[in-house]
Amino acid sequence: MIRQTTSEIKKAERFLNEDLWLMDLKGLPWYRRFLIYLTKVLWIAGKGFIQDECALQASALTSSTLLSLVPILALTLTVAQFMGMDARLMDFLRESMAQLPEHIQVYVNHILEIIQRTRLVTIGIIGFFFLVWIYVRTMNHVETVMNKIWGIRHDRIWLQKIGTYFVMMVIVSITLVTSTSIIALAKAQAYFEIINEILGSTAYKLSIEFCSLVGIFLALAILYKVMPNTRVHLGAALFSAVVTGLCWYGWQKLCIMFQIGISNYNAIYGALATFPILVYWMYINWVILLLGAELSFALQHLKTYGLEIAAQHVSQALKRRLAFRIVYEIAKAYRDPQRENWSSSKFLEETKVPIRLLNEVLEILAQANLVAALDDGEHWVPGRDLATISLFDIEDALRGPVVGPFQHVGKVPQVIGNILKEHELRYFADLREWTMTRLLEEEAKASASKEGAAAEDSYMTF
Repeated sequence: MIRQTTSEIKKAERFLNEDLWLMDLKGLPWYRRFLIYLTKVLWIAGKGFIQDECALQASALTSSTLLSLVPILALTLTVAQFMGMDARLMDFLRESMAQLPEHIQVYVNHILEIIQRTRLVTIGIIGFFFLVWIYVRTMNHVETVMNKIWGIRHDRIWLQKIGTYFVMMVIVSITLVTSTSIIALAKAQAYFEIINEILGSTAYKLSIEFCSLVGIFLALAILYKVMPNTRVHLGAALFSAVVTGLCWYGWQKLCIMFQIGISNYNAIYGALATFPILVYWMYINWVILLLGAELSFALQHLKTYGLEIAAQHVSQALKRRLAFRIVYEIAKAYRDPQRENWSSSKFLEETKVPIRLLNEVLEILAQANLVAALDDGEHWVPGRDLATISLFDIEDALRGPVVGPFQHVGKVPQVIGNILKEHELRYFADLREWTMTRLLEEEAKASASKEGAAAEDSYMTF
């Protein structure tokens, strides 16, 4: 029985990891294609959730959020006050509280009362910069987790981080205030009677709830679109935001449904009963949000995920050739004033290379100072003068040093070592002679002699 169960589990794993991605969907009916598509998306998101340790990341984000919740809300309302939106934003927060469990409402209401008494004049300039520091630190934590989900290994520069975070704050505030204004307009007596007569009472109430959810959808879409340091497709961000928003809404309704049972915690924790409930509630919120991030990654990379699996077992020789091509194309784009700098997103679209493999190679090259990312994180330039970047530098960066606790394993018999050393000396000497400057000059001569041969002809497999 146990052996049969184990065999079935292995078959299921092989199907999800291999067979599912090799299926030909052309002759299948639309509903089967949809089910296979859905299975792929859910498998990528679920597997990524486990591999990226999102449950653990949600715990860390819960701790940092609880510690920084008051400062972040205070800073947001202070910024909204300068734009004249603080009253509307406060209305949105209070209306949103109605959808939360009773124990959480008490806590959040207490926080809002503290924030209302806290203004820039009260806390002073030093206090304001302290709020900014807490906000940036917390958002940087969120960005780090998002980058891990997307396989991004390089962060934004700090100045860009601060600018991005504050732009997000302003846009999200405007989005939520707009949603609140629409709801307030719909609830006005003049419009209430008209809308209620047209839609009916049930449809009217559902439309009001939907308007409040739209603000949440847009805020989540902005988070999924902007926070990762890479180009996220708008469709993937929006769809993930809608699914995440609906899951979040369902979680709030579930909490309200079972809050009578939750109140039994008072017998154990007494006056502190609210705190463990708040921690668990916040933790599930972060789990849902990170699942949405995994979903956006799955939607964007569904077509190349089969290659992502294969990329886990890619050979060092293939990484080396990919590195040669990347550095050469970056140098070529940088040297041509009529072309924009090399874009990792365009390279992904053209070559269908797995994103994690590309990011891994770029990270190795960046650490060797062979390439450097621009502020947007998408475009790349040479890390130093092209005349000082040779094929040997790329080879050396990919090879890495023979060091570590198992260095003794790399020892070979002296007769083999002498042959390898002699071969490597000749090989490395040849590679050192071929710098990026020389390679580009050679290609220019070859192109001129062939009267502009097709770009595809300049690539080969050997």
